[in-house]
Amino acid sequence: MRVLIATRDRALLGGLEVYLRAVLGALAAAHIEVAILAEHDAPRGTEPLDASVQVPVWCVDRSSAESAVKAARQWYPDLVFSHGLEDASLSDRVVAMAPSIYFAHGYHGLCISGERMHKNPAAQTCHRRFGWQCLGHYYPRRCGGLSPITMWRDYSREMRERERLTRFSAILTTSDYVRREFEHLVPAQRLRKVPMLVRKPASVRAIGLDDSRRQRRLLFAGRMTPLKGGDFLLDALPEVARALGAELELTMAGDGPSRETWQLKARRLETDPGIAVRFPGWLSEAQLGQELARTDLLVMPSVWPEPFGLIGAEAARLGIPSAAFDVGGISEWLLDGISGALAPSNPPTAKQLATAILRCLGDGETYLQLARGALESSSRFDPELHLAALLEIFGQVAPNSELERARTA
Repeated sequence: MRVLIATRDRALLGGLEVYLRAVLGALAAAHIEVAILAEHDAPRGTEPLDASVQVPVWCVDRSSAESAVKAARQWYPDLVFSHGLEDASLSDRVVAMAPSIYFAHGYHGLCISGERMHKNPAAQTCHRRFGWQCLGHYYPRRCGGLSPITMWRDYSREMRERERLTRFSAILTTSDYVRREFEHLVPAQRLRKVPMLVRKPASVRAIGLDDSRRQRRLLFAGRMTPLKGGDFLLDALPEVARALGAELELTMAGDGPSRETWQLKARRLETDPGIAVRFPGWLSEAQLGQELARTDLLVMPSVWPEPFGLIGAEAARLGIPSAAFDVGGISEWLLDGISGALAPSNPPTAKQLATAILRCLGDGETYLQLARGALESSSRFDPELHLAALLEIFGQVAPNSELERARTA
């Protein structure tokens, strides 16, 4: 079988690309031929998601949409595995190549902004069904920009995306939360929840807090945007440091438009000698593994409804608990009081996040129980379970892929 993966970015920029890197290896090991069509190539200095697997790659910004589509079509895919494209025209042409599956990593086609968020009077998840009524909430609830031109552009774009989603043979999700978001749009038999693919760690680490070390190490990893909640995490640090009576080291790995703002806030916090904040930028797979190995607690302060939250499941496989706001699909892997702590999110506050962090780090015995719970609960994310589910769905969507097909340009 030949599977064409269609996606926006070739570079490792977040959970979506980390997932694709893992699935590329899993499909190759299963003797599935894979190729990639991406809108954006990996910039110099970033790691491409196909770094460890040799596959055909066509990038639109390296040549043109016309040549990329032509090359992909001449590769004769049996199946298109789409992970979201920005260019609607490109998406239409790619999906027309072969039977297609859409992997829902977000909420495009379900929301005027694609974020499922209200930002006024506070950041909160929106549960409204997408339609013309959203136009009346766009400005007062800050669903997007302030311009009526932007509002109409966003609404028109997302309505077209909504219609496009109905053309896919199947829509995959990794959480019940996202699956429910799509239930009103496509028939239930075309919605499939699959277990998330979380690769087994290359090494093991001792679980439990090191009482000989006064310092407690926190990790944030992801794209740096306002909806990822870095401001809440930084504002929570002073209260956590005071309550623990310990030094805190926070590593904020990643990059994005909020990085400069967060760095300025971190510098002000570092006037307290008990707080240190590092910004190493995007980390390679090996570097992220090293960072996780020295981390006591992963913090996911996202205020938008994360469809899943892959980094949390990756940390759990190493016995690292997490603290996060209770949004989206996070509670499907972060089991409150078992593998970490959830903070209320209606609305989210730095104080509530600080309380969740302290519930994890407050005493060694509780922390050890959470670490063990993280390890046990993470067994649900075995790569073999995900691959088996994918291959079953691939076979159902493209049942004739192994037959000789008439191949014409």
